[in-house]
Amino acid sequence: SSAGDITCADYNNLSISKQSDVLRDMLDEHDLSQFSTENIAGITMNVTSYCGSSKHSKDPINNAVNWDSKKW
Repeated sequence: SSAGDITCADYNNLSISKQSDVLRDMLDEHDLSQFSTENIAGITMNVTSYCGSSKHSKDPINNAVNWDSKKW
């Protein structure tokens, strides 16, 4: 399974360091550098914002990111 398959509810229950691991794994799966500050900031902002809405609690966090975008 993919790192992005985790639901927002489950993601929100993780510790900050575990959330970070999941986001880095997602970047990796999409062939994006997990060492790029911009990538980390972008994906963190997108997922935090998306998962901050209770209506997304059962949605996979992968939905939070527009992977077609060249940058965030």
